[in-house]
Amino acid sequence: SSKHTDAVGEILALTGLNRHYLQMDEAERQTLLSDLLSAPRLPEIYGDLQPDSLEILNVFRLIARLRVEVSEKAFGNYVISMTHQASHILEVM
Repeated sequence: SSKHTDAVGEILALTGLNRHYLQMDEAERQTLLSDLLSAPRLPEIYGDLQPDSLEILNVFRLIARLRVEVSEKAFGNYVISMTHQASHILEVM
């Protein structure tokens, strides 16, 4: 889950949505992520990401592509190891 947290922090900073995600407390993260999930559309991600963040983002891009090109059922469950906070679940949504 820490890799997802780092990736979300980097993506939020890169898109200008939030530059201090990693310094936020759990309640602030949950509020921000919930607000972002209810947004009609999030901004596209342009720019250079760290290799770990890019790898995570590419996994989700592949999942989305498989669901469109193959079937909604083409990809099953996604396991997030070391999940300790609700924000860890929200980060992958």
